[in-house]
Amino acid sequence: MDIAKPQTQAWADRYWTSCDGLKLHYRDYDGPADRPPLLMLHGLTRNARDFENVAERYAGTGAFWRSISAVAA
Repeated sequence: MDIAKPQTQAWADRYWTSCDGLKLHYRDYDGPADRPPLLMLHGLTRNARDFENVAERYAGTGAFWRSISAVAA
């Protein structure tokens, strides 16, 4: 019987609040902090998790981008 190895979490949940009180939840994927951000914004009925596969692909080791997936909280 094959047992799947647990995947390590490749992102961190973070929050940003604007001066007028808008709270924004985003997932900051592991990747070089000195790289340009690739900001992924979802549509009306979607959420930050919809970008998980794409974000992990672009934010991997040696990647050019730093992936950030946002959703209004």
